[in-house]
Amino acid sequence: MESHLFQTKPSSFAKVRFTIMRIVALAAICFAVFQFNENPFFFSILIMAGAAIFLLSGSKQIDLYKTHITVSTKSVLKNSPFTRTYNLSDLKEITADIPNEISEMVLTRVDPLSIKYRIVIMPVKEASKSFWITTTRAELEKAVMLSNDLIKESQS
Repeated sequence: MESHLFQTKPSSFAKVRFTIMRIVALAAICFAVFQFNENPFFFSILIMAGAAIFLLSGSKQIDLYKTHITVSTKSVLKNSPFTRTYNLSDLKEITADIPNEISEMVLTRVDPLSIKYRIVIMPVKEASKSFWITTTRAELEKAVMLSNDLIKESQS
């Protein structure tokens, strides 16, 4: 097992939002199960949608290791289908769009309670990939700084 260097944590707002989404999904599943005989086709679709929301919803986070970086959705499933792993030796740089001031957030119409930061991963040979991460500003700054330091170390 490779050493785990750093992991971003979701913001408090993201934790509350995804908890509410999961509760609503479970309520929809319970309702659909009890009303299934009324309209089996509709309620089977509602059960599948509720199960998908319950199992797959979660906040994205960054995991840093010595040789690679992982961007994953932390959902109820341990092996999320939305996980992307990048080798540090294949990366050029990682950047993040972090507003400097509240006025910049207001001008871009960003709601301070539901801030999502855009992180861009730039591989050497492929097109850049961007992800929206709901975390605190300090966590994201630390993740970007650490990952860029590890990328420079892996290339030298």
